[in-house]
Amino acid sequence: MYFKTMPLFRAFAAAALMGAAGIAGAGPIPAFEYAEATLANQPSRNVMLGYSFMVAAPTVVTSLAYFSGSGASSHQVGLWDADKRLLASDTVLASDPLSGHYRYHAIDAITLAPGQLYYVAGLSLGNLFAYSPTEIAMAPGIKFMANSYSGATTSLQFPQLSFAPEGGPYIGGSFGVNAVAVPEPGAITLVLTGLGMIGLMACHRRKKH
Repeated sequence: MYFKTMPLFRAFAAAALMGAAGIAGAGPIPAFEYAEATLANQPSRNVMLGYSFMVAAPTVVTSLAYFSGSGASSHQVGLWDADKRLLASDTVLASDPLSGHYRYHAIDAITLAPGQLYYVAGLSLGNLFAYSPTEIAMAPGIKFMANSYSGATTSLQFPQLSFAPEGGPYIGGSFGVNAVAVPEPGAITLVLTGLGMIGLMACHRRKKH
């Protein structure tokens, strides 16, 4: 069966727009979202589920995430580099903020370097999972590389197995990135234009009096 989302990734788009406008405290931008996916009709084994990816520019990761439709209360999620070094890990809780298909748990920010391969995956705990997502949306500058998963495990571990399907990532672990803190040039232009108009109106009023 299909697990559906809100139209046009409202949470993804809203976070991205607020980040582009330089709004402080806009929250993490989802690294990955989708329109709908096939929900497995039976629980998975206790495995690691996620994906590998690359970034085009220095990227600040501020949260780890896990698929909200799993039916579990919490999941451990980890982020590794290509040398299998664990860069960040934490437990995503049922009480963590929900955005789209994922719950996001804040972590101490880490910066990913461009041109490097990274892996993110979460422990399924034998709960429901989804696959074959449609209308995939990656955050700007993030490129999906392959599905990543592990054999049966009872603890957080590097996802040793990978393959690159047409359908996109396994729906398990993911992450959120920092919103842009500095306004884009277009946003600055709009603000300056508005201030200029206010100034002209004030001068005009003073001349009339």
